[in-house]
Amino acid sequence: MNVLLEKVLHLTTLDEPFKFYDSKHDEHYHEELEIARIMGDGKITINHVEYQVEVNDLILINPLIVHSFNCEYKSLLVNMEAIGLNTMDIVTKKYIYPIYSRTIVFPAIIKNYEILNIVTQLFLTLENTEELYEFEMKELIFLLFHDLFRLNLLTAPTSINILSLEKISTALAYIEEHYQEDINIDILAKVCGLSSSHFMKTFKQKTNQSCNEYLIEYRLKKAQELLELSDHPIRSIVYEVGFRNVSNFNRLFKKHYGLTPEQYRKSKRK
Repeated sequence: MNVLLEKVLHLTTLDEPFKFYDSKHDEHYHEELEIARIMGDGKITINHVEYQVEVNDLILINPLIVHSFNCEYKSLLVNMEAIGLNTMDIVTKKYIYPIYSRTIVFPAIIKNYEILNIVTQLFLTLENTEELYEFEMKELIFLLFHDLFRLNLLTAPTSINILSLEKISTALAYIEEHYQEDINIDILAKVCGLSSSHFMKTFKQKTNQSCNEYLIEYRLKKAQELLELSDHPIRSIVYEVGFRNVSNFNRLFKKHYGLTPEQYRKSKRK
């Protein structure tokens, strides 16, 4: 099985948060939400399970879910930061973040005329990109989520799950504000009012990755931004984003992006 890791910064950005995408037929995954309309009968796989699809079936794929298409289709990627992932208001806590973290998972195939109509409007809006189209894109995406819940195609998490999400949201906010500092599990657990063991278990359940993995990815993302947008020396960037060892940073960056920090910077400035 050939699984390709395609990170959000390679596909969408906050300046271009909505993007048509012709993915490879090999199984792969990425951090964006994917909205696909099937244009010809065939097969898809989601989490290694194969499904038969037909024209006008809708496929909505949560971030980081392994999938592939073996059919004709049209696909749109949505950067979830652009629709409020980091805002952590009640809408994000109850609906957006659970979709991102896979606490709420889309059905494999959606056959519904109302949802199809919204997806059709989304594609047309992105194709035309008329003035102020970004407002319409966000409006339609929220309408899509609203109708998926209204039609019971998605189920909101319980109040217990919401409480857990709020605690993890507190940890994520702390990381966002203090990623340049030394952060460990005990600090984050204390911030959330949990024991270290309970915090680690809850974090893993709600994000499908360990806290350390999330922290490393967040710091690498900040490093990527500085490499692309600043002239800071690479050694300086290492410490600016919270790493304490240059060789370890170089190894992690290359593993994550497929390029050394120097190669990445050069590739963005050609």
